[in-house]
Amino acid sequence: MGKNSVTPLDLLHNACDYITLKLDESNYVQWSYQVEKFLEVHRLSGFLDGIVVAPTDSNNGNSKEWEAIDTTILNFVAASLSDDAFSEMINCHSATEAWTTLTDRYTSISERGRENQS
Repeated sequence: MGKNSVTPLDLLHNACDYITLKLDESNYVQWSYQVEKFLEVHRLSGFLDGIVVAPTDSNNGNSKEWEAIDTTILNFVAASLSDDAFSEMINCHSATEAWTTLTDRYTSISERGRENQS
């Protein structure tokens, strides 16, 4: 999160141009691919998988920057969800928590759908 970092506002401004799907029960694989690749390009995917964690000292500037970016990513993910998917993550308080919740829920649905097609 240094000089070349994308600001939270930059992320929100560009996200709508790249994430073309709203997550629902039929498109988890495609939706997650779009979200992951968008965040990878901006070197922010660590907020999804938990590699980038909140600084332990909440009184420093890095903590406030981390919180702003994490909250922006959380809102970005929420904006790319169908109403049903949004209800799954409404109580999540971080991007990692939301991503894990959605992955757990929709991976199992996607797997069942593939089994039913066989």
